[in-house]
Amino acid sequence: MAYAPDGEALQCDHCGTRLGVGSSAAAVAPEDNDFVLALATARGHAHPTHSRTLACSACGAHFLLAAETLSLNCPYCEAVYTVEAGDVQLLEAPEAIVPIALPESEAHRRVRAWIEGRKQAPRLERLLGIYLPVWLMEMGGVIDWSLPSPERRTRVGGEEAEAGTEPPAGPIAILASHRLAPQLAPAAEDFDAGRMEPFDPSFLASWPAETYSLSLADAALRARQRSLELTTQRLAVRAHGQKLSLRTARMVVDSYRLILAPVWLATVRSRETTTELAINGSSGELYAASPPRRS
Repeated sequence: MAYAPDGEALQCDHCGTRLGVGSSAAAVAPEDNDFVLALATARGHAHPTHSRTLACSACGAHFLLAAETLSLNCPYCEAVYTVEAGDVQLLEAPEAIVPIALPESEAHRRVRAWIEGRKQAPRLERLLGIYLPVWLMEMGGVIDWSLPSPERRTRVGGEEAEAGTEPPAGPIAILASHRLAPQLAPAAEDFDAGRMEPFDPSFLASWPAETYSLSLADAALRARQRSLELTTQRLAVRAHGQKLSLRTARMVVDSYRLILAPVWLATVRSRETTTELAINGSSGELYAASPPRRS
């Protein structure tokens, strides 16, 4: 099997069968997931470790716990837990963490500034900090590209092309949680890599950290797709409106790391709508998940 050109699936060279991003986690046996992961990563895998976790019985979110954690407020549904033992799971351990740089007072200020620009004057219902899991993918190999040659096309009407290779865009950060709306994902993904520090459980003493729910295999496929989109945008400048052909057979996810990124989560409510906000804990950039329009 090889990657389909769109980067979204693995495709058999002989029969054309595709293994999509969603199916790799839901319909593939654990040993087959290892095969998918081996295709998606060129270098060795990290070794999972036994981690102390807690599952919120109200909303289903899972959190990584520091050894000294005695209580936890779920940042998604606000359920309160007294932690006695917690479950122990075999998980990929975070390799690095981005310490929180935006204090709560500044997060409040940015939410208030957002509220002041709304017509219906919503009120802030909650503001909680959380470390969210992010797969950070280093891209490798090359993307082969080709352009129709205007001279050749004018002379003989053929399809001979100007061609070359381009390194894939990267690194690519992929949010490893399914809890946030897609509009909020950049609050975790757009972190300052220069501020990363080696992971230490003591960082989790005051902030909860969600465990990853997006498999590494699925994240690698999504990283390929996003890298392809970014590389296409970069190459489009030199295409000058001509049809650009790309081949990704030699593009790989070269290595990966699991990162914890800080995010402030807020809920604001007006009489008619509830809007979820996420604030990047490094840059302070605020993102809003627009409520669906009423028909």
